[in-house]
Amino acid sequence: MKLGISLAIDWIRGVLIDDGEVCYRTQVLTPIDCQQSVDTVLHMIFSIQRTYGNIDFVGISIMQSNVSRWGPLDRITNFFEMAIDKKTGIHCQSFGPALVVLQNLDTSLLSGLKGNIMSIVVDFGCELCVVDKYNNDSVFDHAINVSWAHLPLKNYQPLIDGISPVCECCGIGCVHQFISTSGIERQYFQFSLQRKSALEIIQGVDGSDAWAQKVYRMWMDQLARALLDPIMVFKPRLLVLSGLATIHSDFPLSLKSVLSRHCPNNYLPEIIRLNYEEYRFAYDAAMANKEKAQYTSTLAL
Repeated sequence: MKLGISLAIDWIRGVLIDDGEVCYRTQVLTPIDCQQSVDTVLHMIFSIQRTYGNIDFVGISIMQSNVSRWGPLDRITNFFEMAIDKKTGIHCQSFGPALVVLQNLDTSLLSGLKGNIMSIVVDFGCELCVVDKYNNDSVFDHAINVSWAHLPLKNYQPLIDGISPVCECCGIGCVHQFISTSGIERQYFQFSLQRKSALEIIQGVDGSDAWAQKVYRMWMDQLARALLDPIMVFKPRLLVLSGLATIHSDFPLSLKSVLSRHCPNNYLPEIIRLNYEEYRFAYDAAMANKEKAQYTSTLAL
């Protein structure tokens, strides 16, 4: 059996998979402290083992932009992997959520595709990964996790985009402050003085909520500006988006339309959106394999 765990700032979610079938799902609130989060994950593993039997592999998806307050990502991933290996004796590997969704992507979508593929996660956190695919099998030649969430939002103007609070990285106007679901909620409150969840705001776009429509249009332009530099640098053939913020039915078409105002047409990639599911990153982490990416590195633009 395989156990996939997704670690985000709000929830730690677990999915147990046996012979490709999901047999158990669970979630707990994420503690503020890193050590407490490790202890919570260990408790989840032991509890599942007592009920369902031995686990052969643990894959853990860690959203970098959510855990930056704990320290460098490499140190955090090593901390989790070593703790799980040592305390449980189960082999553990950690992955970025933007990479694992690509590793489990329907192969028919990649048929005949050669070049760069960019994966964007827009949820409670923001992740960006670029992979090279120049062969005909499922192995990516090279995977790059791009430190994107805490870059300054391109062409940020306080009078247009609104004033952003100081980020946990001590910056102002970071991509994360606008593009994440918490950024959508903050901007909606600044205009309407009403508190709604990101899901309620996006669902209100097709209804009579004028503030939701205004904020969503602003957010879509902010997302396009945030993606402009990565697209110009990596020139992806395919852009794969996932996460709660991408659930609107017209999301791929709307994003491509807005991107066309900022980006030359010959740079515009094909855009696909993966169906949103709360446990997607946990499931993908259980099914992931580091060998599918022959070399993984981290890059700051």
